[in-house]
Amino acid sequence: MDWRVKALIQRGLGFVPGGQWMNDRALASLRGRAPLPEHLSRLRGCLEDHGRLLSQTGNTLAPGTTVLELGTGPDLTISTLLSLHGYRVTTVDIVPMVHWPAVCSMAQHLTAHPEQAVVEALAPAGELAKRLQGLAATPNLEEYCECAEIQYRAPYSVRALEAGEYGQFDLCLSNCVLEHIPRSALQELMSAVHNATAIGGLGVHLVDLQDHFGWGFLSSRRCSYLNFRKYSSRYWNFFAGGSIAYLNRLMPSDYDAIFNAARFRTLRRSEVRWEGEALPVPVERIHPLFRQGYDEEELWITHLHYVLQRPLSQNAILAE
Repeated sequence: MDWRVKALIQRGLGFVPGGQWMNDRALASLRGRAPLPEHLSRLRGCLEDHGRLLSQTGNTLAPGTTVLELGTGPDLTISTLLSLHGYRVTTVDIVPMVHWPAVCSMAQHLTAHPEQAVVEALAPAGELAKRLQGLAATPNLEEYCECAEIQYRAPYSVRALEAGEYGQFDLCLSNCVLEHIPRSALQELMSAVHNATAIGGLGVHLVDLQDHFGWGFLSSRRCSYLNFRKYSSRYWNFFAGGSIAYLNRLMPSDYDAIFNAARFRTLRRSEVRWEGEALPVPVERIHPLFRQGYDEEELWITHLHYVLQRPLSQNAILAE
């Protein structure tokens, strides 16, 4: 299916009562066709990558560390794995997306295969099997979160986050979430996260810089990862600007600038690059929006992985 058709369908769902729910359920249903261990392995791998990247900056996180997860998703798996390893988790989302049957399925799978809940890059998980049995026995989402000691806030308030109403955190993390937030809102969010992060606290964020219409629900396999960089703002926004699957189309240096403006120090910035001999879209077909003022090398980057830190003093970044 052409990406424009998918974009218009998703945009239309945004005007239908329950449209966000229908889109999320379609995504969850299609994902559910993949074996549960495969889905779990991917999410566990994200945490392994986060942990390894943190360790490369000389940071280790002990049990009891307070964690803020941006973008809960449908099954609470990231939050659950963190909780099982002794971290105190608050997870936030713009709308309630957790699907209780998906949470139950994952809890039952982990109970049957507790070894698959172990994330080697995190702290040791004591009494893991016993805790999993307790989670699998809970009858609803509220009791599950209480048993796992997970604070779930959806819809969350940026103002409440900034004011410290959700608490203060040693670590904030996100997995392929920030690219779905408009630039102005992302700037506001990262400033709020800065205020909610403890002095010297950390952030670890994986950003997917690819056009997302090439996979998933009603995907267009002909889309390259650079497809969305071929169009003007007016053309793109007509099809996808109001979509519930919004992409901000920011470039790597834009994220650098946003994190810096939010007064975070970048401890590490890891890149995944396109491995082809040439870009899948010739540079001359890339819209000037993504060429003028940018280094052409930025077009080769498909993913960014950051470790950020709230400095120990207000003037730390300026001093550098």
